Amino acid sequence: PNHGFWEPSAVTVDGLVLEYLSTGAADNLRGKRGGRPAKPGAAEGPAARKPGLTLLVRRARVHGAMVLTGGHRLGFRSSDVTMERDPQGKESTRVGNLVVDVGPVATLRLPELTIESQRGKAIKAVGKAGELSIPAGGTLLENVAFEVRGEGPTDTVEVRSGNDTSPALLLSYRDAAEGTSLRVDLRDQPLRALDALTGPRGVGAEQARADLRLEATLDREKLSVPFKLDAQVRGIELRHPGLDRAPWPNLGGELHAQGQIGRDNGRIEIQNAEIRALGAQLEARGWAEVLGAPKGEIAIKTPTGAPLKCADLLAAQAQPVREVLDGLALGGRLGASLSVAFDA
Repeated sequence: PNHGFWEPSAVTVDGLVLEYLSTGAADNLRGKRGGRPAKPGAAEGPAARKPGLTLLVRRARVHGAMVLTGGHRLGFRSSDVTMERDPQGKESTRVGNLVVDVGPVATLRLPELTIESQRGKAIKAVGKAGELSIPAGGTLLENVAFEVRGEGPTDTVEVRSGNDTSPALLLSYRDAAEGTSLRVDLRDQPLRALDALTGPRGVGAEQARADLRLEATLDREKLSVPFKLDAQVRGIELRHPGLDRAPWPNLGGELHAQGQIGRDNGRIEIQNAEIRALGAQLEARGWAEVLGAPKGEIAIKTPTGAPLKCADLLAAQAQPVREVLDGLALGGRLGASLSVAFDA
């Protein structure tokens, strides 16, 4: 007792149920972002804090939702959370059976997530054996593992899927004083799970596979994110009655693009891009704003001074088209230019 008041050295909470709701400006636990202003004369910094108490939370259930920029919703829930904090502010948290729903598009399941942090210092989060699935489509990425580290001025994120010797996905993100960078490598990834989304729109992904490489950096002076993208997809099947009564199997394409994204307004600018599909090679430039009502402009054309050979185009078409036009001999070259502007 201290002047008639008890000062506990340890507190244990059993069976806590916590709901967290957040928007871009506030949440239901802290109110507006930025916290409350300090009282006049209040001491600041770790040295001014008194040693805390030992806090233990066990068998807690957590659920909530976050509304992200653009109105996208991220929901999460866990039925088994254990957290312990010692008097020096060191925290250790284990989150079991974590489920994260990215809107209606994808679901991430993690059997266990561990978080270790020190008040005002480092934080480390590790998850293993996760699974990213598409509702009604099945598993897109399996054996997902990630590690998040926050060490003062430097934050890093590493994500991988597949086996350790030959991972299908490698993602690395680093935010430091000298700059921010993101790199994604996706190798021979099956897209079967996406068929639930693309199939009703006439694009079959049952046999499709993809490769992708993305490199992006943050230009702090221009407040933009320059990027370079190389993507390839194969094994696509077009099955749209507006094109043909028979499916067009085993199609593919490539996209190579360079551009930048505005950090604050989300404006995407394509400085130059190359598209290859059905024997055609096209160039593209343009921009789009996708936050809020979409608007933009895009221009697509055949390479200057290098129109497409009609005979090569015919040979690269889908099998049903080649069968119908079998025996047809084409000469000459084809050039094209298309410009589109849109504002929703």
